[in-house]
Amino acid sequence: MRAPAFVSLVPAVLAAACFASVGVGLHAAEPLAKTPEQMTVPGINLTLVKIPKGSFRMGHTEDFIGSSRDEKPEHKVTFSRDFWMGATTVTVGQFRHFVEATGYITEAELGNKGIYTNKAQPRKKGLSWRAPGIANYRQTDQHPVFGISWDDAMQFCTWLTEREQTAGRLPEGYIYRLPTEAQWEYCARGNRVADPGYWKEIIELEDKMSAEDRTKQVDAYRQKGVTLAPARERAAKAGYQEGEPGPEEFSVMLANSGGVPNPVGTKKPNMFGLYDMIGNGWSWVYDWRGRYSAEDQVDPQGPASANSPEVILPHHEMRGATWNSTGAHGLMSTNRWDYHGNTANQWVTFRIALTTVPPPPAGAGAKP
Repeated sequence: MRAPAFVSLVPAVLAAACFASVGVGLHAAEPLAKTPEQMTVPGINLTLVKIPKGSFRMGHTEDFIGSSRDEKPEHKVTFSRDFWMGATTVTVGQFRHFVEATGYITEAELGNKGIYTNKAQPRKKGLSWRAPGIANYRQTDQHPVFGISWDDAMQFCTWLTEREQTAGRLPEGYIYRLPTEAQWEYCARGNRVADPGYWKEIIELEDKMSAEDRTKQVDAYRQKGVTLAPARERAAKAGYQEGEPGPEEFSVMLANSGGVPNPVGTKKPNMFGLYDMIGNGWSWVYDWRGRYSAEDQVDPQGPASANSPEVILPHHEMRGATWNSTGAHGLMSTNRWDYHGNTANQWVTFRIALTTVPPPPAGAGAKP
């Protein structure tokens, strides 16, 4: 029998939580201007990092080579309040604690639906978060939890909210939920402008170009109404400094994963003190699949429903790439993907945020 849905997301009047600075027992963040402020949720060893309010440029400008149309236009996003982000994705052990506490049955297990191992193929029955069927993979409680639908992830967040409210550990007006797409990208950029792996690759490619090919490239962009400056000039404008560490130091990807997911926190954290923001597994975010707007935004929550005019597909967004991702663009903080919210995948996990209450999504994941 499936556990009843947790639907009460409105916080009661509770005592403010005391957020202590504690270590996560993973790589030390380097370099960091200061040690990030952290808190740990009692009982499940789930650590969150405080993300300071601020602004950033989300998405890409028109002269960004190789980016997708859905990553444009670039636009300013401002967060008016601090929020908290999971230091890692949710682990198998943390999700197991939720299941054992509630008796919850995931989408994949309900009716033995199974999970997708390939987007173009039917779901494989018998697979779930307990055994996602990844070749040569030996799953432990410290690995990211896979085989979780968007709906499953939201149920985990709702359970954790109610658990912590009951214990009096949540400040009034705050809940646990999936991060918005804007929150995720802000965190993935790690308080900096550039994705160094991308700019390193773009500069190297341009250095190898003949003068003729470079002229053709510039002309092609001119026909689009875009002036394409030299790669080094564009990289410097984006904040890139040559010689910066590439994604191999921060990301679990095909080149260093051994062909399977790795336990969380095995690579260096980014400048916010967050691990595995890029690589090791795509992560669900709160938003529906929507178009970007060029207008400035403050605390954006994404499309209000699957029927909103800016929605491209009635799917939910995913961010972050996987353990077998390659290429500079594939490992960028701006890269977007989407899937049906009520289906589970072999390569998708989730990360939670602690933030102020957003408007509830209109409807659950769309049917495939």
